[in-house]
This record gives sequence, structure tokens and C-alpha cells, in this order.
Amino acid sequence: MDDYITEFMLTYNNKDVHSATGLVPNEARRERNEFKGTRNGSVRAKKERMYPTLEVGDKVKIMRKKAITEKERTSPWLKG
Repeated sequence: MDDYITEFMLTYNNKDVHSATGLVPNEARRERNEFKGTRNGSVRAKKERMYPTLEVGDKVKIMRKKAITEKERTSPWLKG
């Protein structure tokens, strides 16, 4: 089992190019590539999201933070 994990991690860190940075993880960690990885990641980030315009009186869902003691099955949404 450990042999497969080692092979997988070697492949991931040295051969698999990450879609966000355009670099393999070991190359992205190097100081000389720090700017390139950050720039590629920020260029590919989704900046302009399209949300519908809201009007006064529109019904919206409001999420609330659950208390630590609440069960998982309780709804995270406020009742309205």
C-alpha cells in the first residue's frame, strides 16, 4: 500500500501540471516561480460573477450559523 502512495505522490508533485497555476507543484514551490504561479492563478480566477439584480420585496434565502449544540439535520437557513 505504501508503495502506491509514494508513486502517486511522486507523479503528482513532479509530472501533473496544475490547471490553476500552469506548473507542477514542485516547480510552483520554488522561489523563482512564485510570481509566475501567483499571476497564472489570479488570471484564471473567476472575477466577474453574474448575480441577478435584487429589488425591494424579493424573497431571498438567508443562511445562519448553527450553534455547536444543534443537530446536523436542522436547517442552516432562516425561516421566513
